[in-house]
Amino acid sequence: MLKGMKTRAEMGQELIALASRPMDGAAENLTLASRSIALLKQGASLEERDGNGMTALMWASRHYRRKIFNAIIEKNPDPLVTDNNGLTALDHARQKKQKPAIPVLEKATEAASRKVWGNALSHAFATKGKVKAKKPASFRKARGTAAPTA
Repeated sequence: MLKGMKTRAEMGQELIALASRPMDGAAENLTLASRSIALLKQGASLEERDGNGMTALMWASRHYRRKIFNAIIEKNPDPLVTDNNGLTALDHARQKKQKPAIPVLEKATEAASRKVWGNALSHAFATKGKVKAKKPASFRKARGTAAPTA
């Protein structure tokens, strides 16, 4: 790598830092948005997480920075990813009542869920249903015992 060039991961971390900053005024917000868009054009990783497991999409959803949010959404990040507390970008937008972000994230979440389900169905079809799902260990252990009584 050339000296002074940032990795995709480093750019992803910088994008998180920009998306997570509180609003400081119109002039600075334009600077944050333009820098975020530049990072995305340079290939910043959208899979990077901060110490709380939050991605740039989660932060942009939580604070709803329209330009940053839209630029990230255009890159098709995975909306099903959860942070360390099990929350998705949609959950963060709902917590903070970010009305413009919620319908966009609902559509993205629905599309991603269909894709995941579609991939599972394709795999089952390709293997002609011969793949057996393993039962959880707790079920296998309890199988020979009587059902608990109340």
